[in-house]
Amino acid sequence: MSGEGELGKSAVQNRRIVFLSHATPDDNDIVIWLGARLTAAGYEVWSDVTRLIGGEIFWKDIDEAIRQHAAKVVVCLSKAAVQREGVRNEIAISIATGKKMGVEEFTVPVRIDNLPFDEFPPQLISRNAIDFSGNWASGLSRLLEVLERDKVPKRDGGDFQKALDAWRTTFQIRARAVEKRTEYIESNWLPIIGLPPEVHLFGINVPVVIGDIPRMASAISAPHFTHGRLIGGVADLTTFQAEIGPNVPLSAEYAMDMQAFLAGDRERRPSIDGRDARNFVTSMLRRAWDLSMSDRGLSSYVLADGSTVWWVPSGFLPEDKVHFTKPNGRRGWRQLVGRDNPRNVYWHVGFAARPILTPPFRYVLRPHVILTTDGKTPLDDRKRMNAMKKSVCKLWFNARWRDLVAGFAFWVGNGEEVMPLSMGGSEAVWISARPLQFLAPLAPVGETDAQVSGEFLDSSTDDEDADFVAEVKADPSVRDLEEDESDPETEDSE
Repeated sequence: MSGEGELGKSAVQNRRIVFLSHATPDDNDIVIWLGARLTAAGYEVWSDVTRLIGGEIFWKDIDEAIRQHAAKVVVCLSKAAVQREGVRNEIAISIATGKKMGVEEFTVPVRIDNLPFDEFPPQLISRNAIDFSGNWASGLSRLLEVLERDKVPKRDGGDFQKALDAWRTTFQIRARAVEKRTEYIESNWLPIIGLPPEVHLFGINVPVVIGDIPRMASAISAPHFTHGRLIGGVADLTTFQAEIGPNVPLSAEYAMDMQAFLAGDRERRPSIDGRDARNFVTSMLRRAWDLSMSDRGLSSYVLADGSTVWWVPSGFLPEDKVHFTKPNGRRGWRQLVGRDNPRNVYWHVGFAARPILTPPFRYVLRPHVILTTDGKTPLDDRKRMNAMKKSVCKLWFNARWRDLVAGFAFWVGNGEEVMPLSMGGSEAVWISARPLQFLAPLAPVGETDAQVSGEFLDSSTDDEDADFVAEVKADPSVRDLEEDESDPETEDSE
């Protein structure tokens, strides 16, 4: 007995989607298997791993998919699924939608592992679950009976093959074959082309407690470090003395070759091992980046790990856009600031830069998104910001993140191939303003667009931008959503 009134029957007839709710990635395999079988049976299927198999629609919100398009919500219950907040939210939305439509069995629980029945979510514990845990095929048979009984709409017969072909294309990425063909892989690395030649160590020529030296050295704005009774940096004595002031007279004590310093050359004095030396130089490189971004007028946001995101406030750039030349020579543009009207926030693209002193020496740019309500002041609640960013940036796919890195670097470098970051006085570290590309000897069959390197996304615990980028470039139902923000007057044909 379906428990559907006339309102419920009418509501279901105007909906076509079988929505599969599950834990990602734990239960992806069975959902892919189930999605294929339901597609073959004529149903239109949606989940976060199948998208809309064989269709062209891609909704911005799971909420919208359930509330407005789903004819049935099939909840795949497992030990992993019941622990996921996302699954619990989908269950709550589904139950509420079913009640609103007057469809008692709008939500269909299916048990896919040995999860005890008494550990089902409270909203589903009293419902008759379809058991897939012993035999997937028998579970599918029972589910098909329910869909037939409740008259969930099917495709026309002629669409079956088209749907299956689209499904096969969609999931090629999961078992992707490769071919012997070179392909450029775009990264978020800005290579360090040249470091200052020497590291200088200065002594303090007045009585001082060693513990007070870091505080005294903080008056120096140029990148520097302290080691025992010494203050180190790459700028000359005149620069450091002018910044620390006449009350703290300095003297030049040591000058060390940069490469020997990084290698921890113990034959030179003072003795600083390679690990400490690299940490000192890394700290100075980070300081040089931060000073440069501050000088460019960007706003800062400090993450929980202490790193700084430099982001673009509203109105800082003309039309909040950056125009740049892509690695293929084409001109393009990307928005660095935008407005999300449903959530009443502005989003701002920013970057944290991490210097790495293992070959190749480089800065790694990690993209972040900052949310504000006024275009200038970040939200105070970090948890709220992270939660909202997942929705705001849900459809930001690889091409967009890749262009944002290239565009930001192009702007920071004023359109030049290389750029200097001041290290104090006349000294600077020179870096490339073009992200490093790698040439791979193999490439996925059927893919020609450059990919994003694995180090592209942020991995800090404070920020969750990595959750925004879905690896679905091969999915035909979302491919057309990617913006091609090219300057029409210079756009080359592809």
